[in-house]
Amino acid sequence: MENFFAIAFWLLVSTLSGSIGAIYLKKAMNKMPSFTLKNIATSVDFYIGAFLYILSAQTNIQLYKHLDYSIGFPMTSIGYIWTILISYFVFKEKITKEKILAIILIVIGIAFLGSAGGVS
Repeated sequence: MENFFAIAFWLLVSTLSGSIGAIYLKKAMNKMPSFTLKNIATSVDFYIGAFLYILSAQTNIQLYKHLDYSIGFPMTSIGYIWTILISYFVFKEKITKEKILAIILIVIGIAFLGSAGGVS
C-alpha cells in the first residue's frame, strides 16, 4: 500500500506541475509582443512555467523509481486531463463531447495499465 501512495503522489505532482507549467508558458507567450530573448528574460510567467516543467521532469524520475517505464510513461497522460480542466477554467475553452470521450478513454487506459502491474 505504501508503494501505491508513492506512485499516486509522484504521478499527481508530475502531471499537475507539467500541465500548470504549460499554462504559464502559454500565458508568457500571449503577453509577449514578439518572441525575443529580452522578452523571455523579463517574463515572470516564463520563469514560473519553466520551473514547473523542471519540477515535472524531476518528479517523473521519482515515478519511474516505482513503476516500469512501459507503465509509468503512459500514466503521465493524466496530464492531458489536467490540461483540459485548466484550459476550461483559465482560458474559458469549451469541454466538448470529444474531450469528455478522450478523458474517459485515458482513465480506462490507465486503469488497464495499473492492473497490469509493473511496480518496481
